[in-house]
Amino acid sequence: CISDLFKKGLITEQTALSYASRKSIVGRSVDSIKAARGEKTTSIEDLAIDRTYGKENKI
Repeated sequence: CISDLFKKGLITEQTALSYASRKSIVGRSVDSIKAARGEKTTSIEDLAIDRTYGKENKI
């Protein structure tokens, strides 16, 4: 499986996703491998809840 090649370090994440016929499955597998290694799996940071959403602005 192509994700096994990524896990062994024989190919890059980009190569794994480029050659995958089922990109979503390989993408999840790559994310799991990266998470197990302690690597970042997303570039999203500093998420916060907007506590003012839906409240009317009372003046």
